[in-house]
Amino acid sequence: MPIKDPVDNNNMSATAIATAAAEDGTTPDQVWVMGYYVGYQGVEHTPAMVDYSSMTHIMIGNALPKNDGSFDTEFAIDPVNGPAWAKETVKRAHAAGIKAILMIGGSDGSGATITAFRKVSNPDIRTAFVNNVKALIMDYGFDGIDLDWEPLSFRNPNDRPSILALAQALREAMPTMVMTIPVGWNNSNFSKDMVNSFYGELSASFDRVNMMSYGMVMCGDGWESWHSSALYGRTNSTPSSIDDTTKALITAGVPKAKIGIGMGFYGTTYEKGSWHLDKWVAATSGPYVTAPHQNTDGYGIRFSDNDVSYSNIMQYYYEETAHHWDDIAKASYLSWTTPKQIPVPASRTKISTTYTTYEDETSIAQKGAYVKSQGLGGVIIWTISQGYLGWMTTGEKDPLMKATKAAFM
Repeated sequence: MPIKDPVDNNNMSATAIATAAAEDGTTPDQVWVMGYYVGYQGVEHTPAMVDYSSMTHIMIGNALPKNDGSFDTEFAIDPVNGPAWAKETVKRAHAAGIKAILMIGGSDGSGATITAFRKVSNPDIRTAFVNNVKALIMDYGFDGIDLDWEPLSFRNPNDRPSILALAQALREAMPTMVMTIPVGWNNSNFSKDMVNSFYGELSASFDRVNMMSYGMVMCGDGWESWHSSALYGRTNSTPSSIDDTTKALITAGVPKAKIGIGMGFYGTTYEKGSWHLDKWVAATSGPYVTAPHQNTDGYGIRFSDNDVSYSNIMQYYYEETAHHWDDIAKASYLSWTTPKQIPVPASRTKISTTYTTYEDETSIAQKGAYVKSQGLGGVIIWTISQGYLGWMTTGEKDPLMKATKAAFM
């Protein structure tokens, strides 16, 4: 189908936005808000603290596949407390009237998870995998699964048939189960990356195909400073945006109503310096990156997910005078003329940054308007716990979830 130009939400009424989406014929029955809630963050941010009303689906993670088609269900806690945490979350989600989805897999950094996924090329292991998924759903009461096969790529000749066969086997075995899958974001300088029909084929088995559109930055090699989750504004030197990835997935054959965008409840810090003998040495003089579209040679990105959570940003980074808004990208960032020393995480060397990109209430509102105007299927959040301000003694502790509810639901 042809790709339409993006709609300018800022100049449209609510009625016009709804009409634009309806005319395309792909408006989803419901915009899904899918928040990831993972065990290693669920000890301090307990199931009782979660704002279930701001989601339609909570993605509970993660169960790790093993080479024989079985699963590790410690949920990054332990063999007893992990399953208990997951079952309590399922129970609370259902009491709140939302779906509980089992996150399977994810990026573990060691390669063990992707190795286990690739074993499903063996039909016997694939059968065991499917049967064990069914058993987990029955035992825990899950409403479906999120198949987090990372890295997911059409380029690997072995991965493509294996993931398609697994997806089809799961759908055939559990035809009414909710099935979602996360994919990457498009780098517009490599035009064939996400316009490949593989993604369209994959979408046939899934209810939602969700882009992990956060952390969309790099340093050096021609990259200029950019935003972790820019809505618009990609260029050759900042070749990432949600709008560009949406267009790529549509070209690949994914129905608009199945596409979910991504929001990260964490930021990314740019630091000037370099590694010497496995030790980071910060630069002692400028010029410094302080805004989008600046040269990133001599810069590195050491901290983002977990370390630069929205909670940490608001506790340790945020200054009203440092806040800026990029009205082209529809993204917020913090900027300092000289390096700001950040004392988090406490167990590591201090962060020294002049530019930090992150998600906030304003950018979330823009993303909600975009999803509705384009007739897309929803949004994923990585992760809901990173937005929870547990250190606050008074006031709103979950501002990003409240903003998400207002923008999408």
